[in-house]
This record gives sequence, structure tokens and C-alpha cells, in this order.
Amino acid sequence: MKIYSIGPNAFIVDFDTSDLVIASFKYLRMGIPHLFEEVILGADTIVIKAAEQVAITSSAIAEMLNDVGAIAGGRDQKDIEIPTVYDGLDLDSTAALAGLTVREVIDLHCAAPYTVSFLGFAPGFAYLVGLHPSLELPRLSSPRGLVPKGAVAIAESYSAVYPNPSPGGWRLIGRTELNLWDPSAPEPALLQPGDRVRFVERRIW
Repeated sequence: MKIYSIGPNAFIVDFDTSDLVIASFKYLRMGIPHLFEEVILGADTIVIKAAEQVAITSSAIAEMLNDVGAIAGGRDQKDIEIPTVYDGLDLDSTAALAGLTVREVIDLHCAAPYTVSFLGFAPGFAYLVGLHPSLELPRLSSPRGLVPKGAVAIAESYSAVYPNPSPGGWRLIGRTELNLWDPSAPEPALLQPGDRVRFVERRIW
């Protein structure tokens, strides 16, 4: 863990593992929220802005996170299954690019245990780590102007589900009817950092 000052009462913390960054994010945001105005999670970093009335140092943050391993072991997680119809617009081209059959792409995508690393890009859009290396492919060279809600996609080392219609350049391999974003819910995003996710194939006959 390395901590850098990026402005008055603002810091960025770099971590070595996703477990530690997720655990620390939850601890800072929910365990001691009165100290911080903002806690923003990235793939392997946290950006922290202390509350205006709080004077804080990098050494104080390091001390807070000293037992981050124990925090990681004790965090609560959800196990979520995402029923998926694999008929995405890019399924065939994804298989060809990966040198696999369509069936192999589906099986590899379903077999992987995923973890929510962080949320970003759009409300409720969760970056899932755990994608099989054979499916680690680049984004599309030209993003689409509109990707439908529920599209299941992969790009680079991540998988994700588009929670609402939006532009996007990820490879679309399937779709789900599971609602990942509900603004009226106490926690609008269904998927939260640290949650475990599996995609389950749903066949359409």
C-alpha cells in the first residue's frame, strides 16, 4: 500500500491486490464515514477527500488501514447469479478472434467466478474481474452509439452488464433481464464491490 497526497486533505492510495482495495474502500466509506467527504474506488486505488473540518495525514490513513487484511476477511459479500441468454451481436466475432467455438466462449464465460472490482462509467456499471484469459480481448475499434440495457459484455480483462442503454465499445456476447440499477432502492446498484458473480446460461427454445 502506497499513499500519495494529491491536494489539500486529499490522497490516493495504491494497493497490490483487489481484495485489499475493496476491503479498505468499504471500511473508509462505511466504517468511519464521518471523516471523509469522498471515497472513490478504482481498479487498484482509492481516492480520499477528508471532510472539511478534519485534518488528516497520509500516516494517519496508513494507520487506519494497518489491519486491512483482517478487514478483508470480515467484509460481507453477496453471491449473485446472472441468468444470461448468449446471443450477443459480437458472439460469433468474439469466438473467431479468440480462436474458439461459440460453445467454448459460452462455457468459459459461465465457468469463471467473478468478483465486482469497482463501479464506474455509468450508474450501476460494475467491472467484474475473473474473466478467463482466453477471452481477454480488446474493445471494439469503434464504439456503438447505443448498447441496450442488460447487454452482457467483455473487454480486456473484464466482464460487465450494461445496467441501462448507453454508448459502449465492449464486445456484446449475451443479454440478461436482471435489473442491475434501481434508483428507488436503498442501494440502487445491485452489484457492489466485493460481491461474487456467476453467469448462468439460459437457453431460448
